[in-house]
Amino acid sequence: MLVVITVISHTVLSYFAYFFPFGMPVFEKINLIADVIQVVAKEKDLSTRLPMGKQTTLKNNTVKGDFESYKKGDLITDFKLHAGPSLSNFMAKLQALKKGSKRKVRIAYIGDSMIEGDQISSTLRDSLQAVYGGSGVGYLAIHTKVGNFRHSAVIKAMGWEDTSFKSAGSKNLYLSGHYFGGNGQGVYSDKTLGAPTQEIVEKALLYAGGSGGSILVNGQLIALKGRDPINRQVLAKDSSSVLKLSNSANARLYGVSFESEYGVIVDNFSFRGVSGSEFRKLDPTFMEAIQKANHYDLIILHYGANLIYRPGDNNFEFYDRAINPVLTRFKNSFPDCDFLLISAGDMAFRYNGRYRTALGISELLVTQALLAKRHQFAFYNLFQSMGGEGTIIRWANHQPALAIKDYVHPTEDGSQLIGAKLFKAFQNDYKKLSIQ
Repeated sequence: MLVVITVISHTVLSYFAYFFPFGMPVFEKINLIADVIQVVAKEKDLSTRLPMGKQTTLKNNTVKGDFESYKKGDLITDFKLHAGPSLSNFMAKLQALKKGSKRKVRIAYIGDSMIEGDQISSTLRDSLQAVYGGSGVGYLAIHTKVGNFRHSAVIKAMGWEDTSFKSAGSKNLYLSGHYFGGNGQGVYSDKTLGAPTQEIVEKALLYAGGSGGSILVNGQLIALKGRDPINRQVLAKDSSSVLKLSNSANARLYGVSFESEYGVIVDNFSFRGVSGSEFRKLDPTFMEAIQKANHYDLIILHYGANLIYRPGDNNFEFYDRAINPVLTRFKNSFPDCDFLLISAGDMAFRYNGRYRTALGISELLVTQALLAKRHQFAFYNLFQSMGGEGTIIRWANHQPALAIKDYVHPTEDGSQLIGAKLFKAFQNDYKKLSIQ
């Protein structure tokens, strides 16, 4: 009876979603009657669709420099007419590592469900560490709902109170969009190190200062001495790839980190269902404290999957207004950091009974490119890197599948392919050091 009632209800709602949109995109994207009824689409939209970026570029007369470079999928661009790298400071730091410098070069890879479970970022991490040195998975959240989904680490935690972007009145969250309290406990394992590892690895805790008290680490009581808004304290420095943690002090914790003493460290900060505008909840002074405690050399912002949620969406002025102050806040709070904005990838909806790339994707891409240029962020066109229009459909039908059939998200194989392409773009940018 439950199945029958559910199917009937979904069928009725699917029918009404076609003709009377009522703000529930799931019935436009997963529609039970899509194969037995065809609605006349807005043929004008399908037939007069302008080339990528044409609409916004035509109405924006303030774009100067090499803005057209945003259309290329094999490079990182900063829109400037020069021969050097777009991520010049970051690439110089990689070069120093290559020459033997004993320092850490830390990347924050921040995004939505496209990078959930360390997708894409794990391939980038592995590739950068293989060439420039470093080891360790980097940041791990104290608690996560996708701990079993992540292949680079295992997080087994219970008893934690999670405050996040989704919590009313939340503030002073870490770049992950979370902080954790309560009398919780957890076991954290870095699978990138192997077992047993012969390398000395730092296991550090990120926490809010002022609470005092102690936590239990691998059965040993360790005092939390930090008093700054954000504190980084090394809990262990050995060859173990496992950390056991228990919070009896009710301290506010942000995460733990597994990292080598020097080399490249890539922290994955994924949060499902967000657009990036949620960072308006972070106070600028608090963001400055993050940089002071756990210095980042490059911040990657990867959003877009949650900005087109209806087939006809093609106006992103709302996003421009919402994200502008966030990007300004990042720029001001991390003044010695490079920034890279990664665009939305390909995504598809059903038009006239057939899946096609979303009509609004070209407008979204140029909106994101203009945001990057305005704030002097480097830009990477993931849509073109994947293969351009129709790619997500080909990927979903590929054997083995490179995308799942929501026509938005890549599979693990697809994520590895994207990560490899992104690393190649990094290498192309690095090579420009020799022609500065």
